[in-house]
Amino acid sequence: MTEFEILELNSLSYINNGMYMVALAILVFIALRAARVTNESGGNMAAKILTSIFGIFVAFFSLQLAGWRVLFDTNTAARLAEIKESGVELSIQGQAWLQNSGITSIDFLMDPPMFADIPSVLLTLVILLMILGTTWGPTIKIGADS
Repeated sequence: MTEFEILELNSLSYINNGMYMVALAILVFIALRAARVTNESGGNMAAKILTSIFGIFVAFFSLQLAGWRVLFDTNTAARLAEIKESGVELSIQGQAWLQNSGITSIDFLMDPPMFADIPSVLLTLVILLMILGTTWGPTIKIGADS
């Protein structure tokens, strides 16, 4: 595999991940909307539990997507290191990728790490807290009732 093919594979992986990110944005909107409706309508215990479970699944999906991004970048660097070790001269960009990542050819990942991307973990935690806080928090009164 050439350097160009490795970088192209990484790019294609990010395109797929981007489509899933659009789905995640829609799911976050639905989860937050469900939490608000459950709260405003004074939803019963079953509605609150189902909304919470849905929110937890959305958070899990978010962590999975972040893990896949880490896997893509780590494996791209590992593949670049592999071809460099075989004697192929890398471009300046390929060399910079390897130098900045600190990855070697043996660092290839088989499964996406769940908590490897700290900013994504924090964002997911904030979203989950918003969903659960809205679902289980004090009743929201909007409009003439407030």
